[in-house]
Amino acid sequence: MGNRAQRFSEKYRKGDKEVGAMNEQNAVSYDSMSVLLEELEQECMTAVRYIEALKVKELSGDQKEDILGELSASITHLKIQTKELDKRLEKL
Repeated sequence: MGNRAQRFSEKYRKGDKEVGAMNEQNAVSYDSMSVLLEELEQECMTAVRYIEALKVKELSGDQKEDILGELSASITHLKIQTKELDKRLEKL
């Protein structure tokens, strides 16, 4: 019976190590998610600023074109970030 108890004890300790490794992975995942969420928030705020800038009535055609170009780039960046966020959320 001692042998059986020893095998159980070894298996249990191995399980603890695996759980510890999973917890470390989750911590890394949550840390990287935090960074990604902060970047997403900043890019959302940037897009809102460009949208608000377009509401100014005294803009020249060139100014509107520049702002629309920047808004388009911001939206593209948001699409890329949200795809990455979706991938990471699926892994959690």
